[in-house]
Amino acid sequence: LDLVMSGVNESLMILKDLVRLGLLAFPEKGSTFFLKTAARMIDAKATGLANRWKKLAEINYTDENWHEEVLSQLAEMYLLLVSYQLSAISYQQRNENLKPQTSNLNADINTFIGFTKDKKDLLEDVTTEKIKDEWLVLSSTRTQEEDLMIQKNWLYGKASQRFALILEFKHKTQAFDIFPPKGNFITSELVFYPSVVPQRAILNQFNTNLDTVFDDKLFLNYLVNWNASQKNFIEQTSQLPFLIEVPQCIKNVTLERDNNKNWFVTDAEKTSLPIPPDFDTDIIFQLLAITGGINIDYLFLIRTTNYVSPLGIVMDGKYWAL
Repeated sequence: LDLVMSGVNESLMILKDLVRLGLLAFPEKGSTFFLKTAARMIDAKATGLANRWKKLAEINYTDENWHEEVLSQLAEMYLLLVSYQLSAISYQQRNENLKPQTSNLNADINTFIGFTKDKKDLLEDVTTEKIKDEWLVLSSTRTQEEDLMIQKNWLYGKASQRFALILEFKHKTQAFDIFPPKGNFITSELVFYPSVVPQRAILNQFNTNLDTVFDDKLFLNYLVNWNASQKNFIEQTSQLPFLIEVPQCIKNVTLERDNNKNWFVTDAEKTSLPIPPDFDTDIIFQLLAITGGINIDYLFLIRTTNYVSPLGIVMDGKYWAL
């Protein structure tokens, strides 16, 4: 904990120095400065902070909106750093042994700093939230960061109407555990990590259900338009400001493109939200091929502050994972 706190204090000092220099100092620093800072956070066992410094290195400083992106990331990082400092000091005053903090908010703060609760401890913890349901595997993606492979699987519960994220990390030389293919239903008890807004969970065994059918009960939690989507996004991020991605399901939307070849998702009221510029165009064309350019019955997506990223769609009673 002392090592992590030293990383938090160093990050806060660097952050304040950068703000004093002004926004124009960020392009001048270059990606090397931010990557070196990220490396020091890894040495301090604060991997969550390291990822935030890496994001500053990845910003396109030739883009006209880079100022907004920098300010947003700085604000989030400052809030996280100060929150960790205050929670650690407060806890130390109550308990000299500095045992792991147990409240959901403190658990979130620790997670975003870089602490991870052991799976075995999570399964054995009687206070954790456990939900047994038929889960639809919405999506499955793998990315690589240096020598680390990351697998993300988004699920949706048929009865619980809950989204869940199964996140796995492996060294590039290691194989991931067998996971059911996207688009399938599985029966499983999910064990959720403590959080103000529980998303991440682990599978406690599962069985694949090939006979599960779609019906209207699966979509009781859908959103009718982007206004409702924005309200849902604000509700969740106001509870947990560090939350970056919010999974949602929206009804009756279409895919459109403007004259600059930017892609958008348009709701029934003709309001549009953009798809990220770096989103895989092959997936977009796959989506067009499935829909034939007509309305999408239900779209499962990941909502961020500025963009929406499709996960899969429901057309004519069938789920199409993207």
